[in-house]
Amino acid sequence: MERGSTSSRRLSGAESVRIPGPLAVEPASLTARLLLALNPGLARETVGSGLAGSLEGYAAMVKLLLLAAAGVAAPVVGVYVYASGATVIEALAASLLAAAAAAMLVIVAATQLPRVVYRNRGALLEPRFPLFAAGLAARLAAGSTLSGALLDMYDKELPDLPEFRVELEYIASGLRAGFEPAVVLEGAAWLTPSQSLRSLFASLAEASRTGTGLVDVVDNLVKEYLLNVESQVDRVVNGLGTLMEFFIALSVMVPVVLVVLGILLAAQPLPALSFKTAAFLAVFVATPVTAAVTIIVADMIVSKVRV
Repeated sequence: MERGSTSSRRLSGAESVRIPGPLAVEPASLTARLLLALNPGLARETVGSGLAGSLEGYAAMVKLLLLAAAGVAAPVVGVYVYASGATVIEALAASLLAAAAAAMLVIVAATQLPRVVYRNRGALLEPRFPLFAAGLAARLAAGSTLSGALLDMYDKELPDLPEFRVELEYIASGLRAGFEPAVVLEGAAWLTPSQSLRSLFASLAEASRTGTGLVDVVDNLVKEYLLNVESQVDRVVNGLGTLMEFFIALSVMVPVVLVVLGILLAAQPLPALSFKTAAFLAVFVATPVTAAVTIIVADMIVSKVRV
């Protein structure tokens, strides 16, 4: 592979996978190709989630799990079926089916787990983006080169910013291996699950090629991030306001409905419904359920914003 180049390869049964910079390595093992065919984004999700340093390393772990799952399921099921009175042929067939089922479960879990971890890590990185950007901007403003600022962050800031370990280690290893900063940053943008970091790395890669002011690029992205957070907070506040108004209105209506219902039942009693039953349902069932639903919905609204 030529340094500073990118690689776009078509794998058997998978979509074209673009792996920039230092990650431009074609998966060679059959397990890696199979996993990539089932999930074309697995290379990015595996490394970007921090589960493994490469797709091949992850595929090796999955291969061991496949062998372990099939090796345990086959004899256990086979012995159980044979002990239940089945013939040897039936027991062998059952053990083969159990091994195949265990292998399929491992493969499905192996293709989906990195995706879940990747998304969760992206949600954790987003609120920490201003800290990363501020540290980088301070070094650039002090006169450091882009490569020097990034390497200095890796050497000095990693203990304080452990959430960015995957990106910082990738960038540091690429720069120290001799790759151009633009190529390494393009790879980091491809790798990271954070949308803000992706924009930062892509913008810095472009700026390093065109000679645009690097500090201005970082400052503009931080301002854009803060404006986006502010708009999200406004939407959350408006949503919570509407929800609380609904809850208050419902809480006010409950005693009014009970009074009206009591008057109607006094004038025209119903054998199937008494005032005590209605009051009990309203106070001990409807009100707690409404409060619980309101709290759950409010939590869902607030959780959309991470600051």
